[in-house]
Amino acid sequence: MDDDLLAPDEPRLARELSLLPTQSKAAFAAACAGRLAAALMAGGADVGLTFSALCLLRAFVAGEPMGDVTALEARLLAAMPDEDAPGLAAALSEDALAAATYALRCAANGHTEDAVWAARRAYETVDRLAGQAVTGSTFIEEVEVAILRHPTVQTELRRQWRDLRELSEGGEDAGRLVGLVERSAREAVLG
Repeated sequence: MDDDLLAPDEPRLARELSLLPTQSKAAFAAACAGRLAAALMAGGADVGLTFSALCLLRAFVAGEPMGDVTALEARLLAAMPDEDAPGLAAALSEDALAAATYALRCAANGHTEDAVWAARRAYETVDRLAGQAVTGSTFIEEVEVAILRHPTVQTELRRQWRDLRELSEGGEDAGRLVGLVERSAREAVLG
């Protein structure tokens, strides 16, 4: 593989996220969810519930207390499309709702794995899209490499590592955390 080709690396992501305070982890997870929500919105989907979660997360990373998110989590989970719902839009909706749920949990409990799972949902979305765009091959490895090289996949992985780097370098500056979350709403994973 190319040296500059990024691949998902959840163990490394978890190690680096574990060094950050809860608000930074939550900002990272919210950014992953925000890019998914932006893609849904660009496709004309109703993302009101996801954006409600993102607004709550934005307030949390700005320094407001999180409070009880149980009811909002339940609403997010209940809004997920049926597992058998066909198409990319249904899968994207499920990933956005799940990522927002993980981001809320991360903010509420500070657990690194919730931030990692939000990142996984963003990656799975672009992987799925790239898989549809890549023509089949007789070698599974060739198809996997072609999917990994897809510009949408590389863009999302670069954004995740950029966000992590900025969070690691920026300390706990609330303005910076809010800016990261707000920027994600303009960076659709499919765009």
